Amino acid sequence: MKRLFIALVLSSLLMGCEGHRNTEKNIIDSPVSDIEEKKEESVPLVLNSGQKWKVDQATQNNLINLRNTVRAFDTSEAKTIEDYQEVRLDLADGITKMVTECHMSGPAHEALHHWLKPLINDVAALKNAKTITEAADRYRIVKDQLILNSTYFE
Repeated sequence: MKRLFIALVLSSLLMGCEGHRNTEKNIIDSPVSDIEEKKEESVPLVLNSGQKWKVDQATQNNLINLRNTVRAFDTSEAKTIEDYQEVRLDLADGITKMVTECHMSGPAHEALHHWLKPLINDVAALKNAKTITEAADRYRIVKDQLILNSTYFE
């Protein structure tokens, strides 16, 4: 019952984008439910009639901040498991900020969520990394999902 409640709260937050600021734990540590994922699998992320989807300025600014977080992490020297957990928290904070500041609606908003839901789950999965190799692999998946954004959105 508790998991269902968390999934419903997360789904409401993701669909509305607006609302009170939620903690990183609410958004990142509660991955999108399996039911939501199966439903979303039938609707792939696609371009808008061959063009990139337009995002609002707040979302664009937050995407830039997420990319800057990745760039800064990539330029750092030797990485420990703690470094990967720190970047996970930084990314989680950035995603939370993006979700709470989003004012988009319509098809572009829906397309953004087709991209955002896997990113949320990928960042959440980074928390479970036990080794540096596992953390690096999971981080690479997060980074690839973030890079994918520039293919579909402007």
